[in-house]
Amino acid sequence: MTERAEREFQIQFEADHDPLTDLFNRRAGEKRLKKALRECAKHGQHLVLMMIDLDKFKPINDTYGHEAGDKVLIEIANRFKKRFNNNTDICIRLGGDEFIVAQQINNYDKSSTQNQAIALLDELQQDISISQTKKCAVGASIGIAVAPNDGNELLELMFNADKMLYHVKETGRGNVAFYDELKNKMLLSILNN
Repeated sequence: MTERAEREFQIQFEADHDPLTDLFNRRAGEKRLKKALRECAKHGQHLVLMMIDLDKFKPINDTYGHEAGDKVLIEIANRFKKRFNNNTDICIRLGGDEFIVAQQINNYDKSSTQNQAIALLDELQQDISISQTKKCAVGASIGIAVAPNDGNELLELMFNADKMLYHVKETGRGNVAFYDELKNKMLLSILNN
């Protein structure tokens, strides 16, 4: 019976996790995010969703090959696992070099979230060993949306975080942007016209 249960657990784990990084895959991650959003709504919590895209990743694949790129992705995933609580936080590999990290928070504090995102950026920029003699470094750009303020539905929240991620990419990379800042700019623009 135990052997069968272990096999079933392994099959379920493989169905829900990215085979390279062991983070949740997109399908399982989105299911977890929807569940977290429902729990947040029920308990009056916030869901902080960080959309993360690696900077300078493509040149690593192009220069050193896909095996080196895989080592970088594995190390980045390990850094997520060390920084975030596997039991309460949701870490997802969306695909390629895109990730989501989400946290359910009772009392949302923007500056605390910003500090956490900046600390994550600093950690992701640390050198990664891709062979005994070669190291490389990547960075990341992070777009953040917070439920319920920036959306109550998963697709809306992901869209808003993604919009901010690409804003960071377009304005120099290696930074963090919150959706509420864009929302405030749009409101000011409407009020001034």
